[in-house]
Amino acid sequence: MDEITYEVPNFVQNTIDMKRAILLSFNAAIEGIKSGEIKSAQVNDGGQMMIMTNFGIVYCDIKSLDEEVDTTNSSDVNQIISEVLTNQVIKGTDHAIAQYEKEIGTENLRVINDSSPIYLENVTVIPYGNPAAKFNFPSLLLFSDQIVGISAGKQRTEIG
Repeated sequence: MDEITYEVPNFVQNTIDMKRAILLSFNAAIEGIKSGEIKSAQVNDGGQMMIMTNFGIVYCDIKSLDEEVDTTNSSDVNQIISEVLTNQVIKGTDHAIAQYEKEIGTENLRVINDSSPIYLENVTVIPYGNPAAKFNFPSLLLFSDQIVGISAGKQRTEIG
């Protein structure tokens, strides 16, 4: 079977989504603290990334979409399908937009809803409207335009 070659459109290559960049930098710092690489701070509570969105607080681990999906060591079929599907959707979307760029020209290309996807794992969503109702997902693709703020720490649910 031939390997599929995907193109990334110029406007995607030349775009920096500041919310995504800050989130990934913040996550790298948290991981550095957890691993002991950054010795000036400690995380003792097993904290996760906390993302405030317009719909609730999302507790999660962040995974890079740039990494190749390794299915050799995982027994979780749903997680493998989710990772492979997410990677293929992002690559396929980028490739389709690159084709549109070629067909209609970069100067004529108008993209709407242009926000970067962020791939999350071990996700718990606590909606503002009903904090007692937690939604757990093995993975979630969050679009950066939904982010209001970020923090890190242990999950808490205090009602009242």
